[in-house]
Amino acid sequence: MTSQGAIDTELGVLKTGKEADVHLVERADPLDPAAGVVMAAKRYRSPEHRTFHRAASYTEGRSMKRSRDERALKRKSTFGRQVAAGEWAVSEWGALLRLWDLGLPVPYPVQIDGTEILMEWITVVDEDGTVETAPRLAQTRPSPELLAAYFEQLTDALATMVQNGVVHGDTSREVWSSSTRWAVRR
Repeated sequence: MTSQGAIDTELGVLKTGKEADVHLVERADPLDPAAGVVMAAKRYRSPEHRTFHRAASYTEGRSMKRSRDERALKRKSTFGRQVAAGEWAVSEWGALLRLWDLGLPVPYPVQIDGTEILMEWITVVDEDGTVETAPRLAQTRPSPELLAAYFEQLTDALATMVQNGVVHGDTSREVWSSSTRWAVRR
């Protein structure tokens, strides 16, 4: 949806996490509502509202473009805390773009705005024709054949990541499946 008249409408919280929450957002043009699209908006919390307290170890060693930001981070000022929250989003945005560019089955990256990443909402259609969020692999009971196909997709994706110098330390918890694809989420 690229219409200048498009409006984003909050549909609710999809999932909460330690450092961010994922919301569903519908983007539609009031003049053409049928062309609207529902997306996932991952919104990072400020450091004082996170339940994840080892955040520094995940961002350690990353360089900042502006020395002002780096100084604010070290001082832990109000501005520094805002910079820290933005660093999570920027880091994930970069990884998502890189994985997408490698042809891996991750959500399509739509946009980043401050501490929010807007991306494709991964869905499945149930027997009634209802569209719903794709379940985590651990929530499914696939047939042995389908499980073998998932395993092959995962090993192919991991091989591509390794060949391109990418490591994802949280793959065991965060593989989401659908009938034809999975998505690594941080």
